Amino acid sequence: GSSAIRVALGASRARIAAWVLRCGLTPVAAGLALGLAAVWIFARALAAQLFAVSPHDPWTYALAALAACAAPARRAMRADPREALRR
Repeated sequence: GSSAIRVALGASRARIAAWVLRCGLTPVAAGLALGLAAVWIFARALAAQLFAVSPHDPWTYALAALAACAAPARRAMRADPREALRR
């Protein structure tokens, strides 16, 4: 895809990873803001459903967001630029 084209044009793997993470985390940040607002509103109901995690723990949400973006970032770093240019 476009990440392989970026590699073909000279982008480093670190820049590709940063680009993919930024693209993935931008909507996550918006969802996180809305989700955190909902958590604060519904914290009592959520507390009964969670085991060993506070409904107000931002690190849990941040870790889940990073985990969701890690696989696409790794896949983009491994893209073959020659294959992308053939298409």
